[in-house]
Amino acid sequence: MSLNCNEINVVLSELNLEGSFIQDVVQPGYDTVALYTYGKDGARTILICTSQNSCRIHETRRKIVKNDKPLRFMECLKARIKGSRIDSCRQIGLQRIVQIELSHGAERFVLYVRLWSNAANVILCDENNVV
Repeated sequence: MSLNCNEINVVLSELNLEGSFIQDVVQPGYDTVALYTYGKDGARTILICTSQNSCRIHETRRKIVKNDKPLRFMECLKARIKGSRIDSCRQIGLQRIVQIELSHGAERFVLYVRLWSNAANVILCDENNVV
């Protein structure tokens, strides 16, 4: 079952990701991305799942198995946002879209996580919202 807008708001407030750094990115499958973060609350693994009828974002303590062949989106995320600081992580209005603003030196990125049950997606944009 997918998260609704109120549940997403609660999860984001519990994660408290502002000020954390992304240490690594792992994509075990086409519908899952794990962000290894480190912040004031210590090390955390944030799992983003976009599979149909189970879209979610949450912390996990399970070991995330790496895919045998590195997927292209994971390689893009590693090249762009690994080492980035999470400036903000918020839900856009009451929509099921999470906006994560990142900074890496002078570069700024926005990671959008759309948690719609049949049309979930993770999109990386620059500061001007260009994909």
